[in-house]
Amino acid sequence: MYLDGYEKMAMVFDGQGSDQMTWFSPGRLISSPWTDLPGSTQFSDVTAGTYFSIGGAHGNRRFYIMQLAHGGCSPTGWTVVSTGECAFQKPIRDGIRSFLYSTLNTKASIFKADQVENADVMAVFVKQQ
Repeated sequence: MYLDGYEKMAMVFDGQGSDQMTWFSPGRLISSPWTDLPGSTQFSDVTAGTYFSIGGAHGNRRFYIMQLAHGGCSPTGWTVVSTGECAFQKPIRDGIRSFLYSTLNTKASIFKADQVENADVMAVFVKQQ
């Protein structure tokens, strides 16, 4: 994710053998800025409120990596691209999307401004081997 032209957050995935939806998964994650991002087995139960998916949750949260059954508008997690109705999902800058990510080296409370940043660009780069 980029803010004012500078890369602020990056994740690296192994996309070999994946498709446009399956590359973004915890089992393919090679690196991230967060030390507490759990392994793939801890993201296997979306009914318990653990998410790691492009499709996300609630129809308006994409590239969603969140923890805990937050039950609505008070999530704790690592990143989300959102166009939703909760206060945290409203763009801080002009535009229709929020590109939120934890600025900590761990998950963050999305409502704490000193723990999250709203990027103005999200980019996906693909490297051919």
